[in-house]
Amino acid sequence: MSNTSEIELKDVWFSYNGETVLKDVALSVERNDFLAVIGPNGGGKTTLLKLILGILKPNKGAIQVFGNEPSKSVHRLGYVPQDTFFNREFPITVFDAALLGRLGHPKNFWRYTKSDRETALRALETVDMAGFRDRRIGSLSGGQRQRVFIARALASEPDILLLDEPTASIDIEGQHKIYDILKILNEQMTILVVSHDLNILLGIAKSVVHVNTTVYSHNAPIVSSEVLGRLTGISLGHICPVELLGEQTDHEHHGENGKQFQ
Repeated sequence: MSNTSEIELKDVWFSYNGETVLKDVALSVERNDFLAVIGPNGGGKTTLLKLILGILKPNKGAIQVFGNEPSKSVHRLGYVPQDTFFNREFPITVFDAALLGRLGHPKNFWRYTKSDRETALRALETVDMAGFRDRRIGSLSGGQRQRVFIARALASEPDILLLDEPTASIDIEGQHKIYDILKILNEQMTILVVSHDLNILLGIAKSVVHVNTTVYSHNAPIVSSEVLGRLTGISLGHICPVELLGEQTDHEHHGENGKQFQ
């Protein structure tokens, strides 16, 4: 593991019910990267995040997070899962939802302290939701709720933030607000985002991986639609965003391991 690499996967395979979901995955995530993870539905994007988090274990290969197996570094990871379910009628406030991020934190003993409450409030301030602290979370818009869920992850004081489809089913204004927050957070932490939203690739992500059973990496920012078009070799006006880098595997030059393109 290099001095600047925080996550490394080598020859990772994962199967579910006998069906291969990921195979021969090699991936390195550097400190303060903003990595966009794209690919078709069922291609293994969420599985990749869960392997990094230690929720799943590979059938083969090695995963290191901060030089250790994921289970030993999980306290340094913040996770915002896809389609977070909650009962809209459940009487939990925005502040209490953020405070849940402190549960099980290494610095406390399963009870909230003054420091926990201050940390949760700072997390809400970071996502511009402190003014809603006493509102019931079920009364919020989709974008507002998602910002609260990001605050909950931030309350654990992570070094890496992983998000699975954070802007799904959110209006354009809400999406832009979340991306602005993530760009600011990236100044102090590494971020991995699974997304179908092409906007995240243009001027936000520092590197991109396409996941469809195996992983293909582009380790440089994509700063314009023209650059993205050259990378994929296809017209941006006639394709589905999740297919963009899949097309790459047919006609771009790969690195030595066959899984990187420039």
